[in-house]
Amino acid sequence: MRIRTSTMAMQDQSVSAMLAQQVRIANTQEQLATGLKVVRPSDNPAAAVRSLILDESVELKDQYQVNIGMARGRLAQEDVVLGGVVDVMQRLHELGVRALNGSLNAKDRQSMESETRELLNEISSLSNTKTSTGEYLFAGLNSKTVAFTGSPVTGGYVYGGDSGRRSTAIGEGYTINDNDPGDAVFTVAAPAVPVGFPPAAPENIMNLVFQFAEHLAANQPDSSDLANLQLSLEQVSARRTSVGARLVALDQQEELNAKLTTDEKALLSKTRDLDYTEAISRLNLETTALEAAQQAYSKVQKLSLFNYL
Repeated sequence: MRIRTSTMAMQDQSVSAMLAQQVRIANTQEQLATGLKVVRPSDNPAAAVRSLILDESVELKDQYQVNIGMARGRLAQEDVVLGGVVDVMQRLHELGVRALNGSLNAKDRQSMESETRELLNEISSLSNTKTSTGEYLFAGLNSKTVAFTGSPVTGGYVYGGDSGRRSTAIGEGYTINDNDPGDAVFTVAAPAVPVGFPPAAPENIMNLVFQFAEHLAANQPDSSDLANLQLSLEQVSARRTSVGARLVALDQQEELNAKLTTDEKALLSKTRDLDYTEAISRLNLETTALEAAQQAYSKVQKLSLFNYL
């Protein structure tokens, strides 16, 4: 009876050993099939959580890179447009200097007036530039509305957008404005006026250029026009400098995001990805151990009291 009980216990142990080894082999085979060290959270809860956090972080940085691309597109377009406005304002400033030349007559200034109105029309067109999606670049967040309305003949330029700025996330806790509303770009805060007059209210550049054209038409050049053209040129140039700084910031953040993503992907791979060489070696050892357990079980099954008689 003792021999029978002992034999049964040995058989149970052998069966348990074989089943446990089969489970280990199945787990290793599943790892090899998926290429993952952690196939399910229960395999290694800490590693599973770490992998999830890293995955989310990488996805977020990918979105930051997409945002950077979109912001760069808008700011690059704005930079080109403002460059065109600066070129026009520089020519207008030259005309403003020339207009004060006392040797000029009415006909000379009327000729300059014609060019001034053409340049004003060009600025007006640039101020109403549309993006590739059909939005007005300088209308703020009210981008479906025409930014500026008015005429180089009658003046009366009015801003139709709003003062909203689009804030875009480009990094952890880092946002950047990827647009500038027209009232911030094309408005001179304190335009010059003839001596003896009270300070002028803020005015958009187009109306100041229109005023210059009107003075040329009347052959009445005014030094305040030259001052306003200078202020307008400085205003647009400063805004373009701001755009350039933001473009540089986008490049720098894009590079940083790429580096952080590379580091996190390396850590994620170390945490989650399977070392195939180690896994294959382990599978061979587990298979050998299973074969040994099977041989041991076979010997236990042959045990009998008659073997000892």
